[in-house]
Amino acid sequence: MKINFSQILNPNQLDGTYNISTNSLILAGAGSGKTRVLVYKTAYLLEKNIPPEKILLITFTRKATQEIKERIHKLFPNAKISIETFHSLAYKNLNISKSNIKILHEENLFHNLSYNNRLLFFIRTPFQFYKTYKAYKIFQQYKKDNNYLGFQDLIEIFYRNLKSKKILLNYDYILVDEYQDTDIFQKDILKIISKNKNITVLGDDFQSIYKFRGAHVENIFNFPKEFSPCKTIFLNENYRSTPEILNFTNSFSKKNLFTQNPSGPLPKIFKFSTNKLEVLYILKEIKNILKNHPLTTFAILFRNFEYMREFLLISKIENLNLEINKNLFTFHGAKGLEWDYVFIPIFLQGVIPNKTYSKKDLDEELRLFYVACTRARKDLTITYPKSIYTYLGHFNTPSSFLKLIPSNLYKKEVLD
Repeated sequence: MKINFSQILNPNQLDGTYNISTNSLILAGAGSGKTRVLVYKTAYLLEKNIPPEKILLITFTRKATQEIKERIHKLFPNAKISIETFHSLAYKNLNISKSNIKILHEENLFHNLSYNNRLLFFIRTPFQFYKTYKAYKIFQQYKKDNNYLGFQDLIEIFYRNLKSKKILLNYDYILVDEYQDTDIFQKDILKIISKNKNITVLGDDFQSIYKFRGAHVENIFNFPKEFSPCKTIFLNENYRSTPEILNFTNSFSKKNLFTQNPSGPLPKIFKFSTNKLEVLYILKEIKNILKNHPLTTFAILFRNFEYMREFLLISKIENLNLEINKNLFTFHGAKGLEWDYVFIPIFLQGVIPNKTYSKKDLDEELRLFYVACTRARKDLTITYPKSIYTYLGHFNTPSSFLKLIPSNLYKKEVLD
């Protein structure tokens, strides 16, 4: 099937698709058609008679892998391209399935171990094990005794085997999605298997939100230098949101995204005297939206699970549940998704940004807020109570991020 790429892609997307003679860094803003470029660049390579077995696509989730497989299959049903996550690529090439080794995510291993160990109980994430030598030794011994490998172990072993040439991979073209989420080992794996040629990475530095899992945002900044020669291409046209939502998110991200979508209402930032009134307002708004537009989509996004539980408790007491459980997400859980209406409650300092983050991590908290806001297609509502008490603390000051957003870009009200 011959594809008319110029009718399907905008000029910048086309530039990223056609550039196959050098390395490419495609900086793709939220909603700018990043996955489309990944799919059509693969299709372009196939049209240029590149053998499918010489092409490798790497994504970060099984869901993304499946979506890309389906989209490529529609264009080229018989093309057997390798579409993997970093972990599945490592697993297959290390032949783990033929051993009695068990693979568990570090977070599962962490919870299994820390539950019965006082030293480790208050370590927040598995990656903090590596900061404490005694904890690290306990963690390593636990895995050895139980024949476990964590996902990160899998990546590091795979890297060492590639570096020592015990494993040899032979791909001519490599395409990597969500490059901003790579860690140091994943970046070095790419350097080895690409041989520093014909590698295309796609990502958005302002959607790098997995530092706690080891992601290294500097990878995307340093790509042109580390994978030289490299062409950098910007995808700035947004296909998801209204101009009003884009103006709002551009203001604090310093992005330059634009859209040809129709105008909509200004984003709203509303203050309430109590958390209960805040929850009731959101639930009643959703009820009205669904009454008038039954097929519309919506989500309520929270910085972490604790505030989600508080929200559900109030909604249950007030008998206003609306079967909303499937529409509640954390900021991290919302990445890669989108809805017509997005609500972000508890916009208080200490919640957004999270009080557990240090000043040097404030940039990541802002990126996390950006990811949450850019999930909205038509309407964005941000709310906060005068104060809130939880076991995480007492919070009574509007988020410091509010100062980064010009007041003419949102509607502000105090509601009682």
